[in-house]
Amino acid sequence: ATLVATCIFYRRDLYAMLGQNLDGFGALRSGTSWGDSLRAFPHFRFSLLVIAGSVPTAIIGFAFKDYFEGLFHQPKQAAGMLLVTAFLLLLTRFSAAGEKGLGAMPLKVALLVGLSQGFAIIPGISRSGTTIACAILLGIEREHAARFSFLLAIPAICGALLLELKSMASWEAIAWMPVGLGFVSAALTGLLALRLLVPVVHRGVFHYFGFYLVPAGIAGLVFLP
Repeated sequence: ATLVATCIFYRRDLYAMLGQNLDGFGALRSGTSWGDSLRAFPHFRFSLLVIAGSVPTAIIGFAFKDYFEGLFHQPKQAAGMLLVTAFLLLLTRFSAAGEKGLGAMPLKVALLVGLSQGFAIIPGISRSGTTIACAILLGIEREHAARFSFLLAIPAICGALLLELKSMASWEAIAWMPVGLGFVSAALTGLLALRLLVPVVHRGVFHYFGFYLVPAGIAGLVFLP
């Protein structure tokens, strides 16, 4: 459902990426150099950055899947990770407005943001919060940081979905009515969250989300078993 919401919200970018990927590969086949192709088709370059950023996420996900899943049974651990998320969000308060747009994002930034997404599998670490904060702290302009974060989520969600489908025992056991209602509700909620969150990031007040995470994390550490 969140995948559907993300694709709807960033549909123009996805259309541009699809079109420029075809143009970019066509230019390469005609003898144009990689450098010229990437400069001529910025969304083609952006697609490659999304793929590159997905690599560390996939490596971490496959290598530590069982360990991270075990953490879901440790609520106090999740409460502590809320404080880590809060720290990252609050750091963005002191970050200067980024100057690197999508067309100028270095490969190493994409890899580092993808690495942060991999560790966001840990309960209590916000995937979107961590990746957006990481991109902002690495000098990416705020609106582009949010765009890269959510488009980077698409391969991750697709990969997780495939893994879950492989482990599903039986389709017949699914209660389709509540699942369908939950899907629609989650998709609409996700779309609304995007419409509210992205302007907050763009205005430079993303760190506000860190304020409630601090007392929430402390309360969890104190009262959870």
